[in-house]
Amino acid sequence: MLSRCISRTYQPKDNVCTSNTPSDELYILLSGALAIVTAEGLQVATMEPVTTVGEMGVITGQPRSATVEVVERSHLLVIQKSYFDHMLRNDLAMQAKVYRNIVDLLSTKLIHDNIRMRDYQVENRRYEGHITVL
Repeated sequence: MLSRCISRTYQPKDNVCTSNTPSDELYILLSGALAIVTAEGLQVATMEPVTTVGEMGVITGQPRSATVEVVERSHLLVIQKSYFDHMLRNDLAMQAKVYRNIVDLLSTKLIHDNIRMRDYQVENRRYEGHITVL
């Protein structure tokens, strides 16, 4: 699979992909940092190496749910959806490995999202108490 990857380097403020566009590539962040920004302009996460970006859209075929902005110079490997789909259809052992890795990555991302949500709620309650006192 790695032999079919395209190597790309992005500079700060570049967009790797944009919200509501086709999910035609999957990215592997090797170095740098990326920000995940909602369509409303809210940064919801920062991605650091080594991780994948855009895997859900490539698997489901749904449009991008967020914009991925480059925070610091970043090096990514890019896998085209058409090749990704072809490879998984023709190599069941690879399919099992890839899906297992994606499940592991998504589980980790979900755990981190839950921690961020908990931290947000704790901070929100603390500030609500301050506002009530004022």
